[in-house]
Order: sequence, then C-alpha cells, then structure tokens
Amino acid sequence: MDERRLDELLAAALESGDLPADATPSESEELRPLLESARLARTGAIQAKSEGTAAMPVARARFERYIEAQRTPARPVRRESPLAWLKGRPRLATVAGAAAVLVLVALIGTRVLFTGADTAQAEVLQPGDYAQVEGVVTGVEGEGDRRSVTLASAFGTVHVDLSADAAITVGGRTGELDAVTPGVEVAVAGDVGDSRRIAARAVAVGSGDAERPAARVVERLRKLDRALAGSVVSVSLPRDGSPARVVVQTESGERFLVPVDALSTERLLRLAKALGARVSVSAGADGAFALQVSGDDVPPDADRPRVPTVRGVITGRDMNVLTVRTPDGVVEVTVRPQTRILLAESGLLREAFLRGEGAAGHTVSVTGALQPATGRVIADVLVVGPRAER
Repeated sequence: MDERRLDELLAAALESGDLPADATPSESEELRPLLESARLARTGAIQAKSEGTAAMPVARARFERYIEAQRTPARPVRRESPLAWLKGRPRLATVAGAAAVLVLVALIGTRVLFTGADTAQAEVLQPGDYAQVEGVVTGVEGEGDRRSVTLASAFGTVHVDLSADAAITVGGRTGELDAVTPGVEVAVAGDVGDSRRIAARAVAVGSGDAERPAARVVERLRKLDRALAGSVVSVSLPRDGSPARVVVQTESGERFLVPVDALSTERLLRLAKALGARVSVSAGADGAFALQVSGDDVPPDADRPRVPTVRGVITGRDMNVLTVRTPDGVVEVTVRPQTRILLAESGLLREAFLRGEGAAGHTVSVTGALQPATGRVIADVLVVGPRAER
C-alpha cells in the first residue's frame, strides 16, 4: 500500500472531516478508525471548551493553574508524515491518550464538578451484557455464514459478529445475511463478549442510505440536576442482575449513560420498540434512575428497524417451552439457561417460575430469535408482567 498516497488521503480526510471520494475500500478501511478518533477528540474538545467558558471563574482559574503546572519544555522532534508518525507507535495510543487526558481534565474541571456526570464511553457495553444497539453499517468483512460487521452508533464504533444462527429480519420478514450491507440502518441484539464485540442473536435491517450518527461523548449520569428527556439508543442488561444501563440521547444531541431501576427496565423492554422509545428520566433509588415512557406504547415507525419482540399471554408450559397466545396466533417460546428473566411486576418468585408454577395467565414480552427448524422463538429476554385482564 502506497504510504505517500495514504498520507495525502489522511490529510484530506482530517481537513474535510470525511473520507475522500477517491479512496479505495482498503484505503477507506485504513483511514476510518483514524478519522473516527479525530472526530471524537474534536467533539470532546469543543464540548469541553464550551463548558469551560460557562464555568465559574474560580473553577476556571484553578483549571488553568493545574494545566500550567503540568507543562514541560517541548522536545525537538523529527518531522515526519502524519501516517508514519501514527504507525511508528501503538495505533492511536499517543494521540488518543493525549486527547483523552485533555478532555478528561476539562470535564473534571467543569461538568463533573457542577453536574455529577462524567465520561462513560467504554461502559456502554460490558462483557457478559445482553445488549440492544442501533446504528448504521459502515463495513462488512467475510462471507458465507460468518461475517464481521462495523457499526457507527450514537456512542461510537461497535463491532458485531454475524453467523448463520443470527435471525435476520428485513421489514419484519425473515431475511438473509446478505441484507446487512454498508449504509443500511440496523438494530442489533446479542451477547457482549470479552472484547466488547456483540455476538448477534437478532439483526433487524432498515432502509439504505441512512444518516450516520455523529460521534459524541457519552456521559455517565450520577445525579439529576435538571430535566432530562430523549430517545433510547441502546439498552444493556448485565449478567449479574445489577441495574440495566440505557443510553439516552437528548434533542440537543447530548448522550447520557443512565443506570435504570428494575421496574423501568421491565416497562421499557415490554414495548413494541425499546430502541427509539421517547423517555424522561427521574430520580430513583440505590444509584439507579426511573424512566417514564412518553406516549406509553407508541407503535414503532414501520421504516425503522426494530428488534423482533413477541407479546402475548402465557397459556401453558412444558419443561422449558412456554406456549404464548399472541394477536397473530399461538407461539412456542424456548427458555434457555442464558435467558434474562424479569419478573418484578408479575408478583411471581423466580424459583417458582423456573419450576413452572403460576406462569399461566400472565402477560409476557419476549425478545429473541426465531429458530427456523422448529418455528419456536429462542428467548434472550423474557419479561413477565401482571396477569392478563379477562
């Protein structure tokens, strides 16, 4: 690969903020992570600068004295191309590290001090989570039954592994892996691995030519000092039963990582479309917050992808298979050992439910993947609600 050409392409990309039109696919793949990191650093720097300007004069003065104390004499360096400089060190470590320190210090001096929020970009997806994420496909590698997909999401780049076991839906109907192509909007549900890659269980594909989300810093919400409302762009359920984490995007584009209490989590996941739901955040207990859904259960936009959800009433159970009556007919649901089971509003005890006691007659919402061989839904999340009204 011609390094001089890549130097020129990188310089053009940094100046324009987008990939050059004449870049080949392989060149674009090389440049994309560098450009993405530059966008994130610039966004964080702009946000930090704005907040620093609005901060109290005393806090700003302290911050400036801190920066002055950290300065060291500049060392002469050999001039070299941007690409060679980046390749000569661990990829993006020096640039990203320096940018992260500056942005973090600025945030510590302003937002953390006055609003109780701090950056939480890496905490959106944690190993062991079950996660639902929406984004735009920016790259696909591999072919056949195993593929690696890169998404641009509201909280950064997400890597997704696709296999033949993943349930693909297009417009609500069963689709193929080939439907996941660059430029389409998708909603992905699956398990997060050790490297924070999502092993997709279900992928809903929307229309092509979707607008790519702008990269912005996600902040962890620690206390609520003002009204906060927006739309849900990701949901993560930890394996250990600790509070779910929801990323809420406000109308102004701010993004907050919100730990959510059990009742709010259940109500959100019972919706026809959790991703994209309009919510407002209120104070909760034990370090978690409550969510109120605007308009209760608004039917999802038919043009937007949504993770398949089956809703109905449990009418029977045979071992680990539930029979669920839905408006479209009877569906069998397989409960796996890995299935997240949420029972708070049902009044049922977990041990009794697992023994098959008392479930019949309760409402249920199931998120999972259709098993073509049996026609059953393999449950990833099972939300059991109150008994259905007769």
